[in-house]
Amino acid sequence: MASTPDRSIYIGFNYGEWGGGLWRIAPGSSKMVEVRKVDNDPCHGPLAAECDPITGLVPDVDHPGCLLASIGLDHMLSHGRLMRICGDEATLVFSRELDALPGSIEAFAHSTWPLFGLAATPDGWLAIAPGKVFISSGGEVQTIDMPKATPFADIQVSQVGQVLILPTDVNWGMSLSGYTPMLVPVTD
Repeated sequence: MASTPDRSIYIGFNYGEWGGGLWRIAPGSSKMVEVRKVDNDPCHGPLAAECDPITGLVPDVDHPGCLLASIGLDHMLSHGRLMRICGDEATLVFSRELDALPGSIEAFAHSTWPLFGLAATPDGWLAIAPGKVFISSGGEVQTIDMPKATPFADIQVSQVGQVLILPTDVNWGMSLSGYTPMLVPVTD
């Protein structure tokens, strides 16, 4: 759940392989309206409740008053992306195709990295995929391998810049995606 300066409230749902979606409650209203953007097939469109579990909502530092929403699904096929949400409008910000495996069927060749964690940074965003970290700074997206976790107070912690990465199994109740992160921005 997240809100914007105009007092809109956004609620993202993550039902794993059963989708999720994003809803908005406008200021002065008590009615939830789906934020939706689809092509001919909802499961190939940018944002649809039928197929898109929302895994993160953060302020968009490049577009004040807007949010970024991460989508991540890793069950047989993988898909994910980062969407910019301004009011009821959704636009694609980032998506990266997975490398096709030799001899894989065509459907696997079009899988994208599922994003299971999202954090706003002072000059962009940081998103987590299985084994990868995507970092946007000034519009450029850098990809690095997930740093090795180290023990800290009986938990495993990684850190990228000013963001702590804590593995959790919270997503396993609805998905076979494995450990998913909780991201904790830290300040000096």
